[in-house]
Amino acid sequence: MRFLVPILVVVVVSATMTKRAATNRDNFPERLFPTDRPITYSFSPDFATDDRLVMDVVLRDIASMTCLSFEDLSFNISDGSFEKPLLMFENSTKCGFENVEKLSDSSPLRIYFAESTCRTLLAYYRAMLYALGMFETQLRPDRDEYISVHEEDIQTNKLNLFKKYSDFFATTYGVPYDFESILHAIPGTHQRTKGIPTLVAKDPLYQPGMGMNRITPSHSDFLLLNRLYRCLDKCATSEVKCQNGGFLNPNNCTKCICPRAFRGDSCNEMNYACGGYRQSTTKWRRLSVDWSSTIEPTVCHWFLTAPPGRKIEIELENIVPEDTLCPYRPYTWLEVKLGNFAVGGYKFFCNAHIPNHTLISEGNLTVLTLAKDFFEYIEFELLYRNVEANS
Repeated sequence: MRFLVPILVVVVVSATMTKRAATNRDNFPERLFPTDRPITYSFSPDFATDDRLVMDVVLRDIASMTCLSFEDLSFNISDGSFEKPLLMFENSTKCGFENVEKLSDSSPLRIYFAESTCRTLLAYYRAMLYALGMFETQLRPDRDEYISVHEEDIQTNKLNLFKKYSDFFATTYGVPYDFESILHAIPGTHQRTKGIPTLVAKDPLYQPGMGMNRITPSHSDFLLLNRLYRCLDKCATSEVKCQNGGFLNPNNCTKCICPRAFRGDSCNEMNYACGGYRQSTTKWRRLSVDWSSTIEPTVCHWFLTAPPGRKIEIELENIVPEDTLCPYRPYTWLEVKLGNFAVGGYKFFCNAHIPNHTLISEGNLTVLTLAKDFFEYIEFELLYRNVEANS
């Protein structure tokens, strides 16, 4: 059973919003698809039925979160003529898509999917976001504020893939930089030597979770797509005020699309079927969870709160597994969100990731998320209390 608990505390969101990028629509309007009619698409005849169904799921998900819509023309033949789609999904021996200067009704954008390497949910989502005008997060114009790119550790023939975009080609639309974006590369992308990263987060606590999202677009990915296509203009007269990093749903302007752990029409409710609500005091309290005997995939949220004007202090004590090699498991981790709930927080996979200092929230709410995959185990112990806001 899912529990809905209204959030009664006053949540303070950080005033500093980092950003990330997509096509600069003012300079390249021809790179955007229409929003006043469906984006038509088709599959090559040899594209497997099962793979078509997965792509259809991806397109329906994107449509449900934006003002974009899609229509399959694969079997739409009328009067003996075939309407040309805007997108063509091709069975191929390679992965990628044509580099086109201008989208055209007469010439579809062809996206290639090799059966052996890129017929995955992750590949379909990424291909669609690229096609719709988004870029890899680490290529945004101001990426140097958030990551260091170590060119000396990059394979020489791959250096051009790390060149950031200029403001002329890309803009951020005020969307937070998100290490959890489905378009963020992993630290070891095109590395010369195994174990030596090419991308290093300026805030080291973001390093373990960088590029580890292998499921669906992050909350901020969808926010960026909505701003790129001006979808939120549809809700300009809505009186609903989204909280906790949510944004209005362009398909229903009376409801907000909420980040992980929140729900409700304005994202003002806690969303948990497990986990719970914990009120902090000025004395340390302990929270420990042991999922060593839990087999099935599970996600739980804990909300640590403090009175208005105070913050949450957290001391991580233990995260199991304790393997010093700290194997990365993309679906099994502890996440700590200290504020700015629209983006992914710090992710910890094992004891080796525990910092030698405490964590302080930005406001009076901290969200913990524990996730695990089939037959994987994880447990954690931490202490928490509330402190003066100027601590």
